[in-house]
Amino acid sequence: MRRERGDGPRLASAAIVFVVLCVSVASCQAPEPVSQQLATNSGERDEDLGIVLQTSNTGAALDAACSTDQECTAPLRCLELKCVIPPGVDGTGAERAPRVLLNVGSGKVKRLYVEVADTRYETTRGLMFRLRMAADWGMIFVFGDESPRSFWMRNTFIPLDMIFVDRQGAIVSVAEDAKPLEEGPKYQSRGAARYVIEVNAGYAKAHGIQAGQQIRLIDVPGVHEPSILQ
Repeated sequence: MRRERGDGPRLASAAIVFVVLCVSVASCQAPEPVSQQLATNSGERDEDLGIVLQTSNTGAALDAACSTDQECTAPLRCLELKCVIPPGVDGTGAERAPRVLLNVGSGKVKRLYVEVADTRYETTRGLMFRLRMAADWGMIFVFGDESPRSFWMRNTFIPLDMIFVDRQGAIVSVAEDAKPLEEGPKYQSRGAARYVIEVNAGYAKAHGIQAGQQIRLIDVPGVHEPSILQ
């Protein structure tokens, strides 16, 4: 916080209030925000692996055992109980990946392979620290409720399109060409959305994806609405 002239008494009062509050609770230590856990550093940029490995992160290394993404060094993911390169980087394991079917009009359906982000840590991290994403791959964010959504591009090195979808599977809006490394919530849905799908920039225009179209989900965990399941 920037301290202006005359802030001294206010800061002292705030400190007193904090001490008083601490007396009445068991612990005054707040959990570290996810955004701080994901604060970037220069990392180890590995063009072959397609990632910027966060060396200051204390998570497990590549191929180490794990049970959640948060146990792995960012941006590694915990899949089949092992820290691995995210499959969307090079499109590995497509035959086992969840899929999104996009009805793009004129009877055409576009299939997209996706990684799933459905915990607070995963939805905060998203596609951070990746240098590329395979064609026909993306990430679907699954939220617990349907609300207006706002996204940013912090620590994200690849340009993206963002597809906002309601609980019934209707596309609410599309934000195209989100710029790498932009700070602040610059990309917002034009209505309530429960799902957000991030794809490589240019994907939406290339396939004619727009508001009002429907999607269907295949093998996406945590999704139970019959109207959106294939």
